Amino acid sequence: MADGRTGDSYRIVRRKARHRHLVGETARRAHEAVLARLGDAGGRRAITRQQRVCACAAERRIGASGAAANGEIARSVRAEDEPEVQSGARLCGDLFARQAGRRGDRARAAGPYAGSRSVRQLLDRCGVHQYGRRLFLSIFHLFVDGSLPDRRDAYAPAANHCRADRSDCGARGFRIGRHLEGQHRTEARHDRYGAKRDGCDGVFVAERGSGRTMKEKLNVGYVGCGVMGQVYLQAAQSIPFIRSAAVADAVEASARKAAETFGVRSVYTDAQAMFDDPGIDAVVLALPAMARAELAIRAFRAGKHVLTEKPVARSAEEVRALIREKGDRIAGCASSRTRLLDSAAVVARTLAEGKLGTLRIMRCRWQTSARPKPETMPPLWRFSKEVNGGGNLANLGSYMLDYFLGINGWSLEPDTVLARTWTIADSFADHVPAGSDGETLTSSFVSFRNGPVLTIEQGEHYVGEQVHECELIGTDGTLTFSVVPSSSRVVWSRYDGGSIAQEVLWEGQETFSTAHQRVLADFAQAVLTGRQPSTSLERALVVQRIVDGVYLSAQRGEAVRLAAQ
Repeated sequence: MADGRTGDSYRIVRRKARHRHLVGETARRAHEAVLARLGDAGGRRAITRQQRVCACAAERRIGASGAAANGEIARSVRAEDEPEVQSGARLCGDLFARQAGRRGDRARAAGPYAGSRSVRQLLDRCGVHQYGRRLFLSIFHLFVDGSLPDRRDAYAPAANHCRADRSDCGARGFRIGRHLEGQHRTEARHDRYGAKRDGCDGVFVAERGSGRTMKEKLNVGYVGCGVMGQVYLQAAQSIPFIRSAAVADAVEASARKAAETFGVRSVYTDAQAMFDDPGIDAVVLALPAMARAELAIRAFRAGKHVLTEKPVARSAEEVRALIREKGDRIAGCASSRTRLLDSAAVVARTLAEGKLGTLRIMRCRWQTSARPKPETMPPLWRFSKEVNGGGNLANLGSYMLDYFLGINGWSLEPDTVLARTWTIADSFADHVPAGSDGETLTSSFVSFRNGPVLTIEQGEHYVGEQVHECELIGTDGTLTFSVVPSSSRVVWSRYDGGSIAQEVLWEGQETFSTAHQRVLADFAQAVLTGRQPSTSLERALVVQRIVDGVYLSAQRGEAVRLAAQ
């Protein structure tokens, strides 16, 4: 478990390697000191393995080629190591090889992890989540990003990680915003190390070579100050490369209250006035789908980048109109929330590594149990076809579809949809606003031209125990997990020749708060670095085509064939 030894070991490295130009002998001794401090006691956790890899990197960075460093790191990873250690170490090896390539040592000859074109691609490919990202930040900023600084806090990211007084080395134990001695950094230096403040359960990384760094802040305006608008404003408080610059709401009192609560300078009652503000870089549309398409188009024409709530629109045709209008602006949809969680990275990586064999069936049940009659009715748009494009499926099913398409690398092309939908039962009619015509229960089957089939059972006001469970079924294994943030596990089942063996690949507690932070941070990074967000409009179009197919199939009472995209 994490104890005083972890902090001591990195203080040794820092003392040994404090000068601007490290020499091979000094780094070698520092490495040996770390290994001696850690020892070979049983029961080592991931944190000790990461220290070993970091120490190895510290030695190899000086007087050795990137190819040698890559090979050393690759050899230091064992098959039984935790996935986050493996992915983080592979990423570090690739980065060392790329550094060597800039010095004339051919990176492509360095090993299996060399040759990627950008840090973002490396992160995506390795499926790096919280532990791996922390390791990546330490290595990247301290050893790969040019010469080492001679500041006293040069090793702070790695040291703060390793001195966390938590046995699980959880997110709350990792405080990048402090010196080794506990003093706070300036905001600019805080941003340099990847931007994480206390309470922000995620690490966000600027891309190399983008021409912009996370020292820059993105000025964001929010249209809609209801529940979701305030969720975004709250999430932005923990993302240091976002400045919440303006809010807009047709109800002035709501806008002013949100501005006062979250310290926002500018208040508008007209969204167009916000779009015309040259000080706003990007806008978040946190209002019902009926208004999103028109407002998004107006924002694009005013030169703004746009993040929309889900569903991105009420129909695939509206999404296509947005794609035509966006030009070179960055645009994304928040349906990627749950796919940005750590457990999802484990699911995607397991699938990509072929541990399930050929994927045949994807299955999901998300049933929310019936609750007492609400004292305050949910908003009318929540179950309105006209206002929100549908009911439960349109509002929450986009999470499921985005998740399953995303973990497959967006390579699946939907072919046929067969579905049934049901509106709310009479016994719960007083739980929703009068006039609600959107579905509260959906059962759908989706086949793909180039892959597996997907079945989704989703609803609310369920008379039974709440269910959040998903499965990926392949020829060689099965993965069980939950898409909804909760206390859950990712379990891999496989046949070992005589029986079924199970292995827990991930276990932890995730929250929607984390998901809200990450989807907003992902969009901001996309704008700041010029890449596409996790769910671009083009990807959101695939989700919307399936949603449209579900509604059409339910209306016709027969299977519907989707046209090839």
